[in-house]
Amino acid sequence: MKIDFNTLISYPYTLSKMHSLPHIRALVVQGTLLIINGLAAYMVVGSKAFNMMLVGILLGVALWGTAWYCNKNAKAIWIGFGLSLGGIVVFTQRTIANFLSLIGIIQHEMNFDAYNKSIMVVLYIMMSCTCICGLMLSYTYLPERKTKTTMTKIKINSNGSIRVEGEFEIIDANGNPYDLAGRTVVSLCRCGLSQNKPFCDGCHRDEFSHESIAFALPPPKPKPE
Repeated sequence: MKIDFNTLISYPYTLSKMHSLPHIRALVVQGTLLIINGLAAYMVVGSKAFNMMLVGILLGVALWGTAWYCNKNAKAIWIGFGLSLGGIVVFTQRTIANFLSLIGIIQHEMNFDAYNKSIMVVLYIMMSCTCICGLMLSYTYLPERKTKTTMTKIKINSNGSIRVEGEFEIIDANGNPYDLAGRTVVSLCRCGLSQNKPFCDGCHRDEFSHESIAFALPPPKPKPE
C-alpha cells in the first residue's frame, strides 16, 4: 500500500492556512495527525492494525468536516470537542490494553509480538496526546466561554500612520491573511512611502502632513432602486 504523504500533508495544511481562526486550523492539523498515525500503524504493523487505521482515518476526516462546518456555524466547535473527547477514551483504552499485553499482564487478542506491541503503544499514545491537545483547544474556543469581545480600535495619527489595535484580520486583494505573528497592534501606512506596505516603516517622518481631527460624515446616500 503506497501512501503519498506529501500530498496528504500539503492539502490540509493549505486548507488550514486559508483561515485565520486558530481553532479551525487546530481541527485540521489534529485530523491530519490522526490520519497519519493510523496509516503509519497499518504500514508498520500490517493488516492487524486495520482497525486502528480505520478509526484514525474516520476521526481525522470527521475533524476536517468539523473545521469546514465551523466556517458556517461557530457552535460546530462543540462537535470537535466531542470528537476529541471520544478519541481520548478510545485511544487511552487501547494504549492501556496494549501496554498491559506488552508487559505480560493480559493476552492481546491479536497475538502481536513484542516489537509490534511497542509500536502500537507508541502510536496510541501519540493519538491520545493529539486528542488531548485538540480537546483543550476546542474547550478554549467554545462559544459559551467567549464572554467578552475585544473591540477593534483604529486611530488616525497626526502626520503619521493608522494604528489598529484589538482583534482584527488584515487580508490582501486575494483574501489571503497577513501573518501578524500574534500582534494585536499594528500601524498601517497612509503616506504611500513605506517600503513595507501596507505596514508603516516610519518613512512618513518630515514627508507627510495631515492633522488628525475627528468630524462627522454626512448620512449615506440612498441606494438606487
